Parts: sequence; C-alpha cells; structure tokens
Amino acid sequence: MSMKKKVEKFAFVITEIVNGYFVADQKLALLLPLLEDKELFGVWDGTAGVSGVEALRLTLYMAILSDMRALLFDNDKRAASLEQVVEALKNEHFVKVIRKRFCKPSGVKVLGHDDDEEMRQFVEEQVQDQQIKDAEETFDRLLPQTIQLFDKLKASKLASRVSDARSKMISHKEIRTVDGQRALYNPTDFGLKWGDASDVVLQSRDIIFNCNLLINNSSYDLDSFLGGHKKAASSFWGVAKNA
Repeated sequence: MSMKKKVEKFAFVITEIVNGYFVADQKLALLLPLLEDKELFGVWDGTAGVSGVEALRLTLYMAILSDMRALLFDNDKRAASLEQVVEALKNEHFVKVIRKRFCKPSGVKVLGHDDDEEMRQFVEEQVQDQQIKDAEETFDRLLPQTIQLFDKLKASKLASRVSDARSKMISHKEIRTVDGQRALYNPTDFGLKWGDASDVVLQSRDIIFNCNLLINNSSYDLDSFLGGHKKAASSFWGVAKNA
C-alpha cells in the first residue's frame, strides 16, 4: 500500500472511531443516571419493573465496555481501532506525510495595501510563515503526547479490566441463581467496576480526538456534541421521574 493510500485509510479509520466514540458516549449518558440518581432508580422500587431497569443498566454497561474495547484495543489489522492508528503514528514516513498536510498554511489575503503590491505580498508571507511555525509546534507537541497517553492507558489496570470484560462477562449468561432466585450478574462479580464504563470513555477522549486532529487536521465542538447526549438522557429519564 502506498503511503498516500495509507494516510487516506487512517483518515477514514479515525473518523469511524470518532463516530463510534460518540455512540458509546450516548450510551454512557443513558447509563450514568441509573448508577448515580437514586431518585430515578427508586421510581421502580417495589415493582416488577425493577428487574427490567437492572437488566437495562447491565446491558448498557456491557455494551459500552464492548464498544470501547473494540475501538481502542482490537489488534486485528482489518479493525478500525486506535491500536492501529497509534501504530501508524509511530511510523516516521506516515508522520512525515500527515505533518506536512497539518502544517499547510491557509490562504491569506491581506487588505489595505492595494497600492503597494510588494508590501502586501510581504505581509501575507509573514502571516503564512507564522501559521506554519505555530502548526509545527502544535503537531510536534501533540504527537508524542498522544502516543504516550495511549500507551499509558493500554498498560493500565482499567484497560486490563475492559479487555477482559468480554471473556469475563459476555461469555457468561446474564442471569444466575442466588438463594433460589433469579438474579443478574454484577460487574463486581468479575473484578470489574460500574465506574469502568465512565472511566474508559473519559480517559480515551483526548487520545481519540488528538489522533483525529493530527491525521485529519479537524476538530469537533465537544461541548456541544457531548452536552447534547447529556441533555437527551436527562429528557429521556425525566419522563420516568415525573410520571
């Protein structure tokens, strides 16, 4: 595969990872009230619906861990995973190409020197030179920082728990018997924590969006995107609380 094709491939891959991250964050926004809002969970206390809420909570939790594990650590060469993206970012030839694209100056048009073409051209060149310098400094700072963040996350206990989630939880039936009664498994039964879902989404955010910035030279208004997920979840669960 030519380097041009490789860059195009990973531009597509990181976009898919970003989209997958937004889906996982939507699920997390729906899950967190079921973990943190006692008033909400209490709506179903003493009703048959409580088992349904518990099942929904567990399903969301498992889905988030499964989604994030695939997005972050799938080492299949055909997978759209951050593991593959960061590996590409460690390739000097790949980095050379994306750095050149990242540091390409935007078109600059200076007004106010129409009567002095030489001065106008000089000012435009100065502005572009500064743009290139600023972009190079940003790229050269962000690249090693992003790789380090990923390597640190991958080596963490959190990553180990998330990576083991499929074999520990998903391979089990969700229903077990406790004292003769049907009951759902709990993440703690497998050495996992309810907070792992929130932690892995939060700790991977900067890595994912840094990679997107480095490769695609584009960014997102995360406050708007992620805030929208929270508003949607609040509206959704508000119906239950106010029923």
